[in-house]
Amino acid sequence: MADALPALDLGPELTIVRSAALRERLLAHLGQHAGALRLDLSSASDVDSASVQLLLALRRSLAERGEALHITGLSRAAGDALAVYGLQALFAPAD
Repeated sequence: MADALPALDLGPELTIVRSAALRERLLAHLGQHAGALRLDLSSASDVDSASVQLLLALRRSLAERGEALHITGLSRAAGDALAVYGLQALFAPAD
């Protein structure tokens, strides 16, 4: 059940400036929590293409391990960034 999974909020700034730190944070989280991942993007206020690329890589890595990425919240900024690349459906928040 998705509600039992640990949720991770990446914060408001999802940009190239923070992409290395975000990647390390995600790797640490994945190392501590097996299985699918819940990601909350509701507080994201600044999202660029580097973060979209990071989300795609995260989704692919989880899929390769037979696990899923569940988005629990999506800010307007995150939704707009995903829309630029036509990825809204791929990262639609789970009900």
